[in-house]
Amino acid sequence: MIPYAKIAKYSDLLWGNILGEQISFLVSVLGPILEDPDITVLDAGCGTGRIIRSLSKMFPCHFQGFDASEEMLDIARQLSDDRIEYFTATLQNFNVNKKVDVILCLYSTFNYLTRDEDIVDTLNRFSSALKGVRGIVIIDTCNFLHNLVEGCGKEASKTFVDNELRVVDHIQYYIDTTKNIWTHDETLEIYENEKLVDTIRERHYLRYLTYAEFRLLLNLSDLRNFKCAVENGYDVSSNIQDRLIYIIRN
Repeated sequence: MIPYAKIAKYSDLLWGNILGEQISFLVSVLGPILEDPDITVLDAGCGTGRIIRSLSKMFPCHFQGFDASEEMLDIARQLSDDRIEYFTATLQNFNVNKKVDVILCLYSTFNYLTRDEDIVDTLNRFSSALKGVRGIVIIDTCNFLHNLVEGCGKEASKTFVDNELRVVDHIQYYIDTTKNIWTHDETLEIYENEKLVDTIRERHYLRYLTYAEFRLLLNLSDLRNFKCAVENGYDVSSNIQDRLIYIIRN
């Protein structure tokens, strides 16, 4: 089952709350580069295209995005102009017609790669897709280890409201420390005018990849000679360290 395909139309409501922080972070890292109209940015696992839709309103360069979910891409195409190209693919099978300058892989998409060999293969695909000289890859992963140290609860609920629409998101966590797999069962209750109209259940398996593991696998990939920096969140001034954002550049 493709992750989050069933909840595509609620995606921006569920995850749009951090869009401002993400865009500010990306502009601080990539701003001068994106001013070049000949630059191409690829969003790997773009969902509804929130990131590149926002960046396309600010910069003159070209944008591409791919996702495994046709439902997500349908929304992305409806909300985008012709300067953004979308195609259906996964991290493990994507190919680009022309090499790109920047690759973004955000929203913990990378954590869905649960095997070492799949991680190395995807990093190799990123390397092959880059033009090379000015190539930059930004990978945003969840810092599950931080959550464990901070005593992350086994259950959590959040409510999201948009006019008459209310979405209640219930999550239960299960941790397999032998395989480094973080499983979460997610149940979304959809209310319209306070009437329950749908309930969506999904199970997700994610690799809780530590910094040390990522660097080891990076060194086994074709990106081994690139420089790699890491940030612990989109707001670098914050003490919250719930992300591991890798900035890999030539």
